[in-house]
Amino acid sequence: KQQGRRTVKQQPALTLKVSGPDIHAGRIPVPDLLVICQQAQSAVNRQAEALEGRQTLRPGPKLGKVRLECTLELVSLGKGSAVLRFDQARSQPSFPQMRSLGEEAIAGVGEALKALAKGERKDIDPGVLDSLRSMGELFGNGVKSIRWIVPARPGRRRISATFNASIQK
Repeated sequence: KQQGRRTVKQQPALTLKVSGPDIHAGRIPVPDLLVICQQAQSAVNRQAEALEGRQTLRPGPKLGKVRLECTLELVSLGKGSAVLRFDQARSQPSFPQMRSLGEEAIAGVGEALKALAKGERKDIDPGVLDSLRSMGELFGNGVKSIRWIVPARPGRRRISATFNASIQK
């Protein structure tokens, strides 16, 4: 669909559903929002660097390709708990069966969270674990869980994983 000059997608690239005693319908404290956004972006960037065969726990700027293809934009704050919807800042020309680096990284973080829920850590990049650990610091501050949802796309299944205090440890 076209809306003005911008193409409207059916679903965002990533949805985070945040719940907890300090989270209310369509409302989230700004400090919590900033941590969630910063660490979600960090996890996606680090996952992309790992996919590119790069070391992720290193100082310095991210690869230009990672910055270009993996930057997320918050496109809406929905009701329910606090539902944060993100899209890739730069739309990627893609064929239906082909994922961009950003899509691969977003899905990879979702798969990492699913593995953590099963108690599996060994195949998860240390940089991604570090970003998730930093996001998990919110679990003592009024956030109970963050659900990481990657919608189904042609040729891919939906990924949904809940990140909470028991996984963060």
